[in-house]
Amino acid sequence: MIRISTAQLWVHDQDEALAFYTDKLGMELRADVSFPEMGSFRWLTVGPPGQDDVSIVPSRSSSWRSPASPCSTTRPPSRSAT
Repeated sequence: MIRISTAQLWVHDQDEALAFYTDKLGMELRADVSFPEMGSFRWLTVGPPGQDDVSIVPSRSSSWRSPASPCSTTRPPSRSAT
C-alpha cells in the first residue's frame, strides 16, 4: 500500500498560507523554521490534528527557484499582434 505523508504546495505568501490552513481549515502548525544560511528559506509544515503522519508543506515559490530552473515564474516575452 502506498501512503503519502508529505505534500508540498507552492504559495506566494507563507504567512497567508499558515493563517489559511490553521485559522480557516483548523490544521495545526507542525514546524516553522528559518534557515538564514540559505537566504530566505523557511521550512513550514501544517497538518490535520490527530494525524501526525500527514503534513502539508506550503513553500514559497521563490525559495527553491534558480535562474536556470524550468519552474521559473518569469513570463515569456509578449507577442505583438501582426
